[in-house]
Formats: sequence, structure tokens, C-alpha cells
Amino acid sequence: MADATRRWDTDERGHGVGDARSMEPYVDELRELVAIPDWVTEDADAHLMPHIEQTIAAEPDATLAGWHVADGVLEVDLETAVGTTVGRGRELAYRAIASIGEAVTYIRQVGTDPDAAFEVVTGMPPGSGEFATHGHRLTIRVRSASARR
Repeated sequence: MADATRRWDTDERGHGVGDARSMEPYVDELRELVAIPDWVTEDADAHLMPHIEQTIAAEPDATLAGWHVADGVLEVDLETAVGTTVGRGRELAYRAIASIGEAVTYIRQVGTDPDAAFEVVTGMPPGSGEFATHGHRLTIRVRSASARR
């Protein structure tokens, strides 16, 4: 069982060196954006999937296993090759996210490795680009081929 006072396997200190308060305005900005009615755009498959497909097609150890849109959330399933490390699975998910990420992006890993899901919100705050403020929601599930039933 893991020691809850240690932050990683070789942590001897038990505490950090500072805080992240300087990021509060940006976190608050995203909180305000996600609460705007109809901020998440329509047609996530048309806007986002071509970029994700191109990115994953270039990865020799990953396959796009499927995708669909449910309640405005693009849900993408990636399958990794047998023996893919946890870190590489996370890297593949982040590569897919990077291909569609906009000015502000939040990523949260849900679940345990080797199979994990990454819940994402990304978008453009007002005045950050040539288009009106908008956002996208997606979930990327990464599953090892060895987990296939």
C-alpha cells in the first residue's frame, strides 16, 4: 500500500516549494467560460476529428478504435499496442488533445492505468483570436490492446 504522506516513490521531503496562486485568474476565466450557455460548439466531429485522425494515423503504436458525439461531447477511443507503457498511453492522449487544443485547455485524467480516460475542455476566450469565444468538450479513452476481451 502506498504511503499517503509521500508524493511519489522517492519523495523524502513531503511538501512542495511553492503554490500556483498566480494561475488563479486563468482558472477563474475558464470557470466563467464553461458556464456560458451554448459555449460548446456544434459539430465536434467535423471540427475536431480530422485533426485527431491525422495525428493518430502518424503514431505506429496507436489506433483510432472509434468515436461518437454524445450530448455535445466528442468521445474518442484510442487503442494502444500490447506492451505500451502508461507514460506512452498518456503521451498519445496528449498528442490527440494538442492537435485540437485552443488558447485555454483543461485536461483531467480519470481512472487508472493502463486504461484511462482524459476529460478535456478547450476553447477560445473572448478576444483571443479571430473568432467569437467558443469551446469544445471531449473525452479520450486510452485502452491497451491487451485489455481487449
